[in-house]
Amino acid sequence: MRSVLSLSQGTLNRAVKNMVSCAFVVATVLVVGSVLKARAALSSPITRSVFVMRHCLRSTPMQIYGAPGFNDFQNYTSRPEPTWPVPAYQCLPQGIEVIRNFGKKLNASGTLPKGGVAVYADVSAKRDNDTAEALMDGLGLRDQTFLPAPYVFDPIACGLCTGVPLTEQVAALKKSFANKPPPATHTKRLAQLQAILGKGAAPALSDIPDAVHRNGYFTGGGSAASEIAEVFLMQQGSGMEFGWGLLSEADVDNFLEAHIWYRAVNDRVLPLVARKSSNMAAKVLSFLQRGQGDSSTLFLVGHDSDIDAMGELFGLTWHTDPFPANATTPGSALRFDLHDDGKTVSTSVLYQAFDGSPSPPSRRVPATLNWQKSGGDETTLQQLKDYVGPRLDHTCDPHRDGVL
Repeated sequence: MRSVLSLSQGTLNRAVKNMVSCAFVVATVLVVGSVLKARAALSSPITRSVFVMRHCLRSTPMQIYGAPGFNDFQNYTSRPEPTWPVPAYQCLPQGIEVIRNFGKKLNASGTLPKGGVAVYADVSAKRDNDTAEALMDGLGLRDQTFLPAPYVFDPIACGLCTGVPLTEQVAALKKSFANKPPPATHTKRLAQLQAILGKGAAPALSDIPDAVHRNGYFTGGGSAASEIAEVFLMQQGSGMEFGWGLLSEADVDNFLEAHIWYRAVNDRVLPLVARKSSNMAAKVLSFLQRGQGDSSTLFLVGHDSDIDAMGELFGLTWHTDPFPANATTPGSALRFDLHDDGKTVSTSVLYQAFDGSPSPPSRRVPATLNWQKSGGDETTLQQLKDYVGPRLDHTCDPHRDGVL
């Protein structure tokens, strides 16, 4: 078997997209993961680190799902539909620079453990591949390539297992919706957003009821506002005119609250994230405990859903000011650090405070372990395993039933 490191990036990605078996990719990652090395970082009291990272600032599709039959952005506004310099879902030019500069700052920060760096990416999405490449460039890893890990990011899509049955998905989403009412300011926020949008063909956002439907989708005025708010964030962070020039940065952050509430209901649902993302949680724990060959740092480059899933499985919350609590903004990363006593684990979130420039300030805030009586952002590795273990769903474990 040829080493993945000897393949061109195009060949590697084509191999994955042509559905080389998930088991092959898993085995390949296990074989070559230890080959990845980086020049030693500055001294740090950290022994191992794992980053679960969202991709770049990207273009957004113009499909909006709110009111039935009104599935286009233009249905919700009287203003011109936003345009993008790249196809839908692809990294914006400045989005790539933001990631590259984040990597440079992190490399110079002295906060990474000494040793090698392994980078896994969700190769089903080009924006994740491009983000991984820009990150590695910033980290000074230009002679290396990232590794595909479909079993970590989406074992359901790569055929290792099936998802939660639809009736159970619907029941879980309805329970989540009932337990997580919108913020007290939600109705006012929808009215403020509508004032910016003007009146389109669709009903006003505040007149579209939010509901979990039989097809497993949670839609309504809240879902439409969520998608529109992210359009403004992508524009603002990438240096484009945002909100037709009618918004301030504070307005963008305010509207993002609708996006974060929607994601709390839709993407922090334990039975659903446990099925899809337990392999990722197990990877975080196993890397903290044992590392991987010569690698002492692991990056998992994926999506906001991955950060949300780890937040739910590990019982974490955070506030990346000026964004709303539990924001999962592009380029942000949930970080797990094992300290040099071999026992203490700390949790934090790294993010960029977007200012429209290609090198916005990089910040770090604690991620609170809500299941601890004292809260805080530190625990022991054993306590973390004791909490997370019972929350995992091993249906998609690639070692189950002899897949490997």
